Amino acid sequence: KVTRILLARSFKDGEQGVLAFDWIERNSVISTEWVETIVSMARDRGVGTVSLPHGDSPHANQLIRRGEWRLGPDMTFSTARIFDRVVVPNELCAQRFRPFLPENAIAVLGSPRFSKKWLDRLTELMPPSPLTPPEDRLRIVIFLRKANFTTFWEEVSEVIHLIAAFRDVEIIIKPHTRSGWKQSLTRSKSLKKLANVKVADDSVHSTYLMNWADICIDLATSVVFEAIRCGKPVLAADYLHAGRSAAAVYMPETELRCRDDVYQKISDVLAKGRDGFYVEAHRQRFISEMLDVGGQDVLSRYVMLLEAIGQGQAESLLRKN
Repeated sequence: KVTRILLARSFKDGEQGVLAFDWIERNSVISTEWVETIVSMARDRGVGTVSLPHGDSPHANQLIRRGEWRLGPDMTFSTARIFDRVVVPNELCAQRFRPFLPENAIAVLGSPRFSKKWLDRLTELMPPSPLTPPEDRLRIVIFLRKANFTTFWEEVSEVIHLIAAFRDVEIIIKPHTRSGWKQSLTRSKSLKKLANVKVADDSVHSTYLMNWADICIDLATSVVFEAIRCGKPVLAADYLHAGRSAAAVYMPETELRCRDDVYQKISDVLAKGRDGFYVEAHRQRFISEMLDVGGQDVLSRYVMLLEAIGQGQAESLLRKN
């Protein structure tokens, strides 16, 4: 009954349109049975259905969470068959769905979140930053992953203490926005004693931190894709978690494999600055294959597909492209 009311309120009888959900995956908080119900009823009304990206995949491997012990297709993603189309930013995300969906049901359109046009627009929309850069200090922000991903917290703490021991370094730790309260690191008494280490709360937007920082240290989060696009150094701390980051795969020069790497990278930036950090060919390949798949005009491709699905013309659009 509730579903009928929602659809009747949103779409008049015979009116075309599109019903959009995010991806269905194991972190989904909405009942899958209800999603299947509303998608089926929307289709009966002639309304198109689509599953859109709610993020980008920072991992190049599959077994990244606690309790994941079997390598192979993840049946969680098979539920995506209920939609007319599943949209993904890149092939790394597409491969999750390919075992379960026909080829023409998956649209690889690039990353809207990290497209150049959206990041330019976001700069205009953001209020002034509350962060004041300290003078003559190397500014480092550390982005933590969700609590359900396997992270080696003892070594994360060691690395923070190692970096904090450098003179003229300022560190801000950014817990994950939606589950940072579950991470024991942010309650560490030893970290709270470090004068040059702070923990950001949810009011400090990641974009503010990105603009504030000279270097971003990443435990496999997609938020640093913005820094990569802008050419700001990202250190992929793959040895601090159970995953393999896409950043390290595309740009081996970013990878941290041990404490020696951490020490050397920080020392190099302090001594030489940030210029020449990336192998530019590696960074451009990352941008091309992870963010701008099909060209820089990412947002227009999303608009075209949504309009086509809403008008019942998605098949002809995909054949044309």
